[in-house]
Amino acid sequence: FSQCPQEPPERWTESYDRLNLAALPSCVAAPLSNPNDWLLKPTFVQVVVRVLWALGWEPGHIAGLVRSRYERGNWGDTWDQYDAATRASFWVRLMAGLIVDGTDQLGDFNCVSQNEKGYCPQPYCGHNLATYREMLVRRLG
Repeated sequence: FSQCPQEPPERWTESYDRLNLAALPSCVAAPLSNPNDWLLKPTFVQVVVRVLWALGWEPGHIAGLVRSRYERGNWGDTWDQYDAATRASFWVRLMAGLIVDGTDQLGDFNCVSQNEKGYCPQPYCGHNLATYREMLVRRLG
């Protein structure tokens, strides 16, 4: 996790903001486009981690991306009470760690499960989460 440090805020426009959200499943693009309050829900953080990790992102950079969304936007005084970097790192590290240690066996990493949980903002978005599951399994060996 710490081998891939987060980009500093002054580099977000050249790094995290260049992510093509249109190329992602809606369950990933929607919370990244409209993070308040979707990125406060662990299930959305989980699918963001799973998909981006499958696409080659490292967990440290995923946490940086989540932080960049936490620190900008319409949050009111939320981040006056909480540290956005700590919260982003906590959730991403937790979700990635559950995969690495085998607790999360990715059994629900598919579109049907995402929809059944109520976390599919656009069914039939043209993506198949099962494909990303296969990519992630291959990537992690």
